[in-house]
Amino acid sequence: KAKELINLFDEPIILIDGQVKAFEEDRIEQKKALIEAIYTELVGDLADIIPLGRIYNPKWENATMKEKAIREEVLAQATAARIALDTIHGMHSDAETKALDVFKQTLSLPEAISCINAYEAQKAEILRKEQEQQRRAAEEALEEQRRQLEAEKQAAVEQARETGAQEVIESLTPDTEDDTQLYEYRVALSKNGKNAFEMYLDSVGIDWEMI
Repeated sequence: KAKELINLFDEPIILIDGQVKAFEEDRIEQKKALIEAIYTELVGDLADIIPLGRIYNPKWENATMKEKAIREEVLAQATAARIALDTIHGMHSDAETKALDVFKQTLSLPEAISCINAYEAQKAEILRKEQEQQRRAAEEALEEQRRQLEAEKQAAVEQARETGAQEVIESLTPDTEDDTQLYEYRVALSKNGKNAFEMYLDSVGIDWEMI
């Protein structure tokens, strides 16, 4: 009889518990729908940047969490995202797409900015090396041009010397077609000078004899 009496109380308690659970589940579903509506209204075109699942806070489902508080938190997330996007776009970097991906993954503006700064630093270093290579190439080209001009100058000097020497030789070489005459000179020379003078006379084709 005691068990029968207890069962008489258990049945309505179980029924009430089921009703309470169903009521709570329905309340949570309604709260989730409200959250999604707030998210859609405030986030709008930023849904791909900050999807609801990334910013969803389970405490929003609590009965004590008011709609105003939920709106404030979602709006804060949306505002921060818009500021971050404006900041990233405003840096006008070729790494913008990569920085946006970083922000989507982390929702951290400092990390996105760090990504851009690292890229720009690497880009600047590459540019510096390219400019250094160009400068060295220009210097080498100028040096090569200088050497070439110096060589041409030296060749011109040698040519002028050879031409001048040839003209002197030709002027001293007797013309076989003309009548030759005998000229006598008295020249004071050292022994080495005598030998050099005789070699020169022989080289230019002058007939001579020691008197």
